[in-house]
Amino acid sequence: MLVEDELTREVLEVLWHDPTIALHDVGGRETVRAGVRASALFPGSTFGVLDRDFGRSNVAQWGAEGNREFVLDWHETENALLDFEVLCELADEPRIGPPELRRDALDWARLHLHWEACRHARDLLVRELRSTFPEDPRCVEMKAEDAARWLDEQCERIGAAGAQGREKAVGRLATFRRDFENALEPGDEWLRGVSGKELFRHLRSHNRGLDSSPQGSSAERDLTLAKRVARRMRELGRVPGDLDRLHGILVRTA
Repeated sequence: MLVEDELTREVLEVLWHDPTIALHDVGGRETVRAGVRASALFPGSTFGVLDRDFGRSNVAQWGAEGNREFVLDWHETENALLDFEVLCELADEPRIGPPELRRDALDWARLHLHWEACRHARDLLVRELRSTFPEDPRCVEMKAEDAARWLDEQCERIGAAGAQGREKAVGRLATFRRDFENALEPGDEWLRGVSGKELFRHLRSHNRGLDSSPQGSSAERDLTLAKRVARRMRELGRVPGDLDRLHGILVRTA
């Protein structure tokens, strides 16, 4: 099984606890897809797991004959770990329960709404213009005028093509803001589409009990917490349903 990064590999190893499935992090989405395509030329069973990112999950095709790519129905692997019951237990802070932690996450999402919208607009420009584009905007709280200014700056950098794509990108900014804001109220569906990596890091860095390795880098500390969450999920029988189903498909198919 090919996955995009170390955190995904470590989390799936813990959640599935299945030595018959060899997991390999190969360094990115396109590398996973290339490896799966190449493996079709040789005997054996090689599959790929991908984040949804800004696209769509193919969960409806997971059980289809010949399918070897499994696009998860989360923006990133960290989204699957946003289990407030488990996070609260690991935080071991009596004053903070799941409702308080969820409210903190929701507040963070609202404050970063325009930043998230910029990331979606960037993705549209990259795909529409096939342009080399700057990295994601820095994760900061933004207002609507900050997002518009960021978009103008990026479009100017890529010249005439940017001017052509700007109208679509502006539309994407407005549409995403509206849809995401509407999704923030009922239920927890918004947790699938928010930047799981950044929200997971926020919760870890603002709750001392979740940050058990404060001397490491941010990425190392995120990985440590991710493994703790995954281990406790498995112990409590709270493995996310999609990942449980995927494990079953792999066991039957391999």
